[in-house]
Amino acid sequence: MIVAIKKRKKSNNILKIFFIISLFFGIIYLAYLNQEKNIAKLDLQKAQEEELNLIKFENEKRVKEQQDAQRIILIEAEKVVDLVGQEYIEDVKIVKNKIVYIFKPNTNIEAITIRYGAMALVKKSFNDVVVVVDIEHILKSRLK
Repeated sequence: MIVAIKKRKKSNNILKIFFIISLFFGIIYLAYLNQEKNIAKLDLQKAQEEELNLIKFENEKRVKEQQDAQRIILIEAEKVVDLVGQEYIEDVKIVKNKIVYIFKPNTNIEAITIRYGAMALVKKSFNDVVVVVDIEHILKSRLK
């Protein structure tokens, strides 16, 4: 009877070692990819938060500018009322981007024509005197 003994070849051991090492590096590579994915998500979230903060800041700035413009327009209307006298004013309106002052017929509007110059459109009739001033002109002169 012949008994054959099989010896393990060195190539099997080398393959096992190579497999274990490649498995180890594969796990490390997958962990690295996962970490990079998480870092990319964090960067994206930071960018979105910065963008939201920027939008919020811009909206606050726009609201503040609108409030300043409204305050300037109101102050100008009050000054015109003070210049001419409240008893001579029939109505003050804001139509589109113009302020319309309606005065009684024989009102002295010289102060307004001096204040606004050629920018004030004046229309005199038997029933009333209408003065129209452009809001953009007022804002440009006050915001400079």
